[in-house]
Amino acid sequence: MPFGEQDAARPVGAVLTFEEKQTPFLLDLSSLLYDLELLHDLGVMLWYERYARLSFSRYFWYRNGRPLRPEHRLRARRVELRSPLLLEIIFGTAAAAWTFTQMAEKVSNWRVNRAKLRLEVEKLEAERNVKLYEEETARVRLETAMREREAVEIVSAIARRLEVNPIRLIDIEIQIPREE
Repeated sequence: MPFGEQDAARPVGAVLTFEEKQTPFLLDLSSLLYDLELLHDLGVMLWYERYARLSFSRYFWYRNGRPLRPEHRLRARRVELRSPLLLEIIFGTAAAAWTFTQMAEKVSNWRVNRAKLRLEVEKLEAERNVKLYEEETARVRLETAMREREAVEIVSAIARRLEVNPIRLIDIEIQIPREE
């Protein structure tokens, strides 16, 4: 596991920049925000052993269907409703940031610079000063958890929903708090 749960004291953030073709419908904006929450929560539920007993039933899609601890919830630090749309989020843990970026790669039409994102994740891992498995080992662990917990279809469904949303992600910048 590349991260431990002890990293919640210094949460990691990210700035997500989105491109929209015109003034977005409120439905598209609210759907985007909800789907980002679902993507994040799914990653947390797959990664942490404490959520291993939770099933991915139809209740997963409900607002309160994912009983995560408050410190594992995704938070909004800032939202700028302009063009491009800017969303600054705070992950509860570095592991949540890592799983979110891994799962975000499954959305095919997000025009993020995947090489840049990979470098930012490596920087996140290095600055956390934690014992790391190889990145591929961690990815395999996440993919295995998705299959074992029958979450592959959910990941695919969220990715499809994000792909049809006219508001498209064009950049992710990971923000790592400095040591004091």
